Amino acid sequence: MSRCAGATWETGSAAGLLNAVQRLGGTLGVAVIGGVCLGAAGGARTAAQHSLGAAAVVLAAAAAVAVAVAVATMTARPAEH
Repeated sequence: MSRCAGATWETGSAAGLLNAVQRLGGTLGVAVIGGVCLGAAGGARTAAQHSLGAAAVVLAAAAAVAVAVAVATMTARPAEH
């Protein structure tokens, strides 16, 4: 079993720092991708329309999955022993 060079009481600080850096990276990634989409779409209004369209597709897919899971759960037979 291997141990890191830091003290065990520092693991909480390291975990908090890792979490903060991951959130910052995600935020910057979304900002960059949003800027690229906004620039490619030709303006804020067009980009918003594309975003709403994409959100509608994702929502429809999630609803379809939820319905499929509900149907599969209601029609599943109990295992016979």
